[in-house]
Amino acid sequence: MSIEFKVVSTPRPDRFEETITNLLNTGWLLQGTPFVSQTGGMTQALTRDKPTPKISPVGKNSPTKDKKSEN
Repeated sequence: MSIEFKVVSTPRPDRFEETITNLLNTGWLLQGTPFVSQTGGMTQALTRDKPTPKISPVGKNSPTKDKKSEN
């Protein structure tokens, strides 16, 4: 499993709240606390677990093998 990292930053509180809420509802987790930059932008870091795709070996049950060659 690998980890995805995302940083959300915007000067608009309404957009910041909406974006963070949507991300939390889709599996992202807050990392640290939000902060306000010197220019007034609100910033928050988030992470989530990203499953590593399973790679099946090429063989008898592989979808890449030509079915005619099995007969």
